Formats: sequence, C-alpha cells, structure tokens
Amino acid sequence: MNEFTPPPYLRNGHVQSLLASAGPRKFIARHLAKEVISNSEEVIFTTSEGARLLAYYSANPEEKRGLVTLIHGWEGSSSSSYILSAAAHLYARGFSIVRLNMRDHGPSHHLNRELFHSCRLDEVGESVAMAGERFALGGKHFLAGFSLGGNFALRIAASQWGSGLSHVVSVSPVIDPNRAMKSMNEGPFIYSAYFVRKWKRSLRKKAALFPDLNLEGGLSGSTLDELNAYFAPQHTPYPDAPTYFGAYAVTGDALSGLKTTATIIMSEDDPVLPAEDLEMVDDNPKINIISTRHGGHCGFISNLKLKCWVDERLDELFC
Repeated sequence: MNEFTPPPYLRNGHVQSLLASAGPRKFIARHLAKEVISNSEEVIFTTSEGARLLAYYSANPEEKRGLVTLIHGWEGSSSSSYILSAAAHLYARGFSIVRLNMRDHGPSHHLNRELFHSCRLDEVGESVAMAGERFALGGKHFLAGFSLGGNFALRIAASQWGSGLSHVVSVSPVIDPNRAMKSMNEGPFIYSAYFVRKWKRSLRKKAALFPDLNLEGGLSGSTLDELNAYFAPQHTPYPDAPTYFGAYAVTGDALSGLKTTATIIMSEDDPVLPAEDLEMVDDNPKINIISTRHGGHCGFISNLKLKCWVDERLDELFC
C-alpha cells in the first residue's frame, strides 16, 4: 500500500483540512461524481423504532465488486466533497454506492421530530444493515465513515449491525469526544466557528419545522461549549456534555465486539482531532491502523488536481 507523500506545498495540516470540503474541491468533486449523482435513487430507510434516514443509492451496472455505504461527518452530508470524491472513485471501479445521511443532515430535517445526537447508533446501524440487505444483492458490503461518521462506522462494526459487513474503514474518526471538543476549543478559531455556524444553521432549520421544540436556548449560544451545555441535557439521554461525550467514545475496549476487520486512517497533523487518541484504543487483531505524517482532517489531497489518496486506499482495502 502506497504511503501518503504529498508535495511540499500540500504538507500543511490546515491546508489539507480546508481543501477537504471547501473551495475548488466542491466543484471538482461534484464534477467527478456526475455519473454517481445522475444514477442515484433517493431512498428513505425506516427503522424498527420509526426513525427515517435519507440516502442515495447508485447501482453500478457492472455490479462486480459489491456495495459501499458512505457516512459523512458532523454537519456534513451525502453531498460533502469527500463523500462525492470517494463515491465517484469507487463507482468507477465497479462498486455500487449508498450515500447515507444521518438524522438532520442534508435535506432531511423534516423526516424526524427529535434532534440528531451522536448516540443514535441503532438507527444509523440498522439503516446500514438495511442498505446491505436491499442493495448488496448477496455480495460484499463495505462501510466507510469520515470524522464523526468514522466514529459511527467503528461502533456499527462492533454492534449487532456489523455482522453483514466485509470491511470497515474509518477516516479521521472521533476517538475521544471530550478530547476532540477540547482540541477544537483550544485550536484555531476557524474550526470551532465553522461548527458553531453549521450547527446553528441546522437548529434554525429544525426550529422552523418544529416550533414546539423550543430551541431558543441552543440558538442563543455562541461557542461549542455553550451549545453543548444546552444541548446535552435537553436533547440527549445524558445529564451533561462530558457524560454524553463519553457515551460515544471508542476508547478502551469499546470496539472489542468488532464483527469484521476495521481500518483506521488518521494523520498526525490533524488540526481538529488529536492523533494521539489512537493510543487510547485497546489493541485488537481486527483493527488495522494507518497513521500518516500529513493529511490533516479528512484531507489527504495528493496534488493540485485535488486527487484524494484515501479514495485509492478504499479501492485497495475493499476487496
């Protein structure tokens, strides 16, 4: 497997992170994914508990390599640049694709009254399992998640929903959410401001659809800490933010129940999530860790054409 060795002008973690989903990559990824998008079918997965998650399925006419389900990060969507880039690359190599939106991501706020939170594992896991049952057609089913989606992918693989998966890849995953939030609060303002802006935009959409939710407390917050202090006790089963964060950490033996091989790809220069958090995951023969020196957060951009090294690794790993 080739190591990630970008040219010198792409060896800055902040540059890599910003290129992951912003600027010209948005247009390049959408252009590359023209065929995936034009051949996509809207699907709504309704779980046993009544949750409804929106996805887009692109059937590959060759159907020779199986199905890949992709899960975006927090406040991303099925149309995020890194999702479209991976989808385009894998579709061109014979995979069918499901681009899954978690609750309240993408154009899906209207589908469920209650808000998204990161402990809604069962509805995401069950939707992934339904995707496999419906679209894998008896072949292999692979799962890849990015950032928070990478955290979900790992937890799904260690849950009852992971038994039908052939391989799971987690790119720049949230390992310890408490430390991740601390890192964002103490890091460059641009990252925390980005998530505050996107989160409040999502809350405004939800408030317009469901005024009785009384989301004014969240909309009045101006920092991640303020938003989390309001959100955790009001809209999760947990009394405070630290307890909530601990509930979806994948540290210690949280992944001891892995049903399949899981590969974690993370960069040492990730400016959003501490790469040293990988040391907090217990050794497990089913976990393969690929640690790179460069790549930022969900970046791994190889050249000025904004080609993504991770896309090629997914192609190699999903066999």
